[in-house]
Amino acid sequence: MKYLIEDTEKHTLSEVHDYFKSELLKTSLNKEEILINHNLKLKLAMVEIERILDDNGMGNFYKIGLGFIHLNRTENRIRICKKEIQSRFEEYFENIVTECYELVNN
Repeated sequence: MKYLIEDTEKHTLSEVHDYFKSELLKTSLNKEEILINHNLKLKLAMVEIERILDDNGMGNFYKIGLGFIHLNRTENRIRICKKEIQSRFEEYFENIVTECYELVNN
């Protein structure tokens, strides 16, 4: 059975991780059966990029948006290419499915 997880406009970037995790836990956790809305993939990829930047001590130097990073000091805006967004989404998806699988099986 296929599961479609859709984006909702009411979830901001800071809230989308919890929303996605709760929706994912309603599925079989079989990655081949989970379909994810394009806008939700974009948000989740940006959550992963934000995590990477924060893990590297850069949390005070930027603001993140959908598809870009806004640098606080210089006001420059860096667009994130589609390939990078797809790569970061795939990394995020692998990690969250593993995390959910461990939650369900422990």
